[in-house]
Amino acid sequence: MKSVYIYFLAMASILFAACSNDDDMNTTNATVSFTQAEFSFAESAGMVKVPIKVDGERNGDIRVQLKVTDGTAISEGHYMVTSEVINIPVNSKDETFNVELLVMDDGNEENDDRQFTIAIANVEGATVGANGSCNIVLRDVDKNPYFKLFGDWKLTATDVMTDEKLSWDVSISDDGDENNHEKVLVCAGYISPQGYENDVPWVLEYSRDGKVNIVAGYFYAAYNFGTFTGAVWVTPLNLNGREASDAIIPGTYNDTFDVIEFDTEEYIMGIAVHEYDSSTGDIGELKGRWGNPYADIRMEKK
Repeated sequence: MKSVYIYFLAMASILFAACSNDDDMNTTNATVSFTQAEFSFAESAGMVKVPIKVDGERNGDIRVQLKVTDGTAISEGHYMVTSEVINIPVNSKDETFNVELLVMDDGNEENDDRQFTIAIANVEGATVGANGSCNIVLRDVDKNPYFKLFGDWKLTATDVMTDEKLSWDVSISDDGDENNHEKVLVCAGYISPQGYENDVPWVLEYSRDGKVNIVAGYFYAAYNFGTFTGAVWVTPLNLNGREASDAIIPGTYNDTFDVIEFDTEEYIMGIAVHEYDSSTGDIGELKGRWGNPYADIRMEKK
């Protein structure tokens, strides 16, 4: 951790050295503010960004001085901000600039969510807009079942067509998207027909009551099949290999969060191919199945 802290200090000194002369500062009626009054990150998130927006025309540089205040989250113990100065050059066409911070995981310690604040303490070349400060919430991941399911898993299944037992590696996360939090789990890893992109993710619908269902309709890849372009995704299929749009493969996770089992009596998992209009992004009728589907699906944490 010491080397990370040294790196941050070095970067901060570079940013200070790059500050504009006062003669180059903006003189128009520009404002700067945080894009939201509160941001929330999992304590395991690592490096994250808190956006600051600039509104109005600019004829010069803007310098933003931040003030970081500990709450229940303590600097260098639970988080680190890379720099408390943000320089916004006049020649930048960007309207949003980021405060970068490193969220530090506390290991397996179960605790309440922690928080601290970042405020705009001073601005040269602009005024402070609507959100002059923001609250940062660091969510505990150790007592929340959702986060306990994150990690690397071994999936085993039976090929429905050949009765062969197969296994492959799957990683579970929220895909870095806060909108997925406690709604879906994103799975990366799928054994597949030749040519299919193994890193195209598939999705588990999540609930706190121990249920995780395989669902369709989140992530797909487009492939040229010669006579048509197809949208291809991992999805539940009914037993004859035809997709049902509202189908799910119901699953459950155990109390120790290291086994997930799926019920494949009504639906099996496979890769469906739909017509795809690359010019509009519209997805059309089902064209068929690509490769063999799988039943008897079970996952064990590695």
